[in-house]
Amino acid sequence: MMLSRFWSPFVVYLLHVFFSRVVHAYSAWPRLDVPMHLLGGAAITLSFYSLLVYLQEEKAISPLDRGILLLLLLCLAVTAAVLWGFAEFIQDYYFDTNSQVSMVNIMRDLFVGVIGSLAAILVVWLRQREDESE
Repeated sequence: MMLSRFWSPFVVYLLHVFFSRVVHAYSAWPRLDVPMHLLGGAAITLSFYSLLVYLQEEKAISPLDRGILLLLLLCLAVTAAVLWGFAEFIQDYYFDTNSQVSMVNIMRDLFVGVIGSLAAILVVWLRQREDESE
């Protein structure tokens, strides 16, 4: 089933909700936010990779050059992180929450998410190189 390729961001999100709403872990350990954004960046990147591979397999899009694919993955992940930040801003503004503690927090979240994305892109690149050498 195609949807089985996209589970990782949902798991990271459910883990975030559990940490946030059930055990209030972010209050006890505010730095837990950092690995969560790292995991989120990696998870969304790998899901976009799965989507692009699926679309190529189904002939919905033409095969992508490796460099273009990796750059596209980074752009998609960064866009997702920015949209997530917008959603947090809207939530904070209209529902009086405090997801975005400060500008430093926002920038750190985005930066760590991009690092997670780059780590996932490195894994994709290494796997593609390994597949070519077989």
